[in-house]
Amino acid sequence: MVPQLPPDVLVDDGLGIGVPVAQMQDDGLQRARAAEQRTKIEFTGLVVEGLEIIGYDPESGTFPSTVYPNMIGSPLPYRWKLDGDDVTIIAEALHATFHGRWSGDGQTFGGGWRPDPGHENDPGNIAYDVSGGRAG
Repeated sequence: MVPQLPPDVLVDDGLGIGVPVAQMQDDGLQRARAAEQRTKIEFTGLVVEGLEIIGYDPESGTFPSTVYPNMIGSPLPYRWKLDGDDVTIIAEALHATFHGRWSGDGQTFGGGWRPDPGHENDPGNIAYDVSGGRAG
């Protein structure tokens, strides 16, 4: 059985919380779930909004997602890895990775995006830290 995705663990880098949008059942045994989160952040004076759909890959134990941002016309793939309170989000297309951690009470988090090795000097690929909490 595919693990159920509790919405309270599906949190991006401070931009919103995951909301379950679909649950499918295949021959009564397999269950899959997807989550949606809407994001809005002001970054270097630019307001960036997006829609992210997050799924689950049972083979890798990770959460692939697709982000549809308002600033570019193409969707961006991400892959989430969760290990207890530690969150890693890999953005291969952007050559950047987020490493963060939830607080003990699960209400706030902090972390940072960093360029992947060899991409530290790519245009627009800057390191930055974020913190946030649950919406609602």
